[in-house]
Amino acid sequence: KAVDMWSVGCIFAELQGRKPLFPGTDHVNQLATILDVLGTPHVERELRHVPEKARRYIAGLPPSVGKPMRSLYPNASNEALDLLGGMLCWDPSQRCTVVQALSHPYLVAFHNPEAEPVATQPFDFDMGAVDAQEALFAEVVRFRPELEQHRLPKVEQKAKRTRLPSHDLGPRPMHPPPAQPATSLPSTDRSWPRYGERGTGGLGRPAPSGGGSACGSGRDLPSRAVAPGRPRVGQSA
Repeated sequence: KAVDMWSVGCIFAELQGRKPLFPGTDHVNQLATILDVLGTPHVERELRHVPEKARRYIAGLPPSVGKPMRSLYPNASNEALDLLGGMLCWDPSQRCTVVQALSHPYLVAFHNPEAEPVATQPFDFDMGAVDAQEALFAEVVRFRPELEQHRLPKVEQKAKRTRLPSHDLGPRPMHPPPAQPATSLPSTDRSWPRYGERGTGGLGRPAPSGGGSACGSGRDLPSRAVAPGRPRVGQSA
């Protein structure tokens, strides 16, 4: 969906700049940041999907011309900026689709439809903690085969999860596993292919004046407030 492409664009922008592009202390501050980067949209043409009250609010703000994407990401390729611009459009109907994004020059070299099966029906990723742990360990073993000897059978894992706490408070010797020789992970270094000038084979529209990492326009950011700790022994509450 279009909102998902906005979110992907936010993540892609963070990968390019190594930091959020749309940080905000609340939804109002975040909206101001988005306007500062993307520029003020055309209220009637680009904000048709926005409630009337929100459109009046945006229309009443000082106009912003936005920031050139090249100034925000000087090391990004033209193809990367073009793809980012296609995902971060104010108007959801103008954002690129998943199929268009995968066919974009920035990603086309890594897109193989024959190796990307499509589910014929909805499926559920729901799994228990033990199943998730097993799947994670299997992924680690792919790169560190010598760790296979430390894998616990599922039955034993579940038993460890459900075992009642022991009342034996005596010391128990710890026997750590023998140290394994360090092995380096396989190299994943690869260079992105270079394509033609900006717009060649792209989405047919220029990159926007800015990018984003709000990952959802106008939504409140999670609160970072930390509840006060419990008073120590001897201290009054």
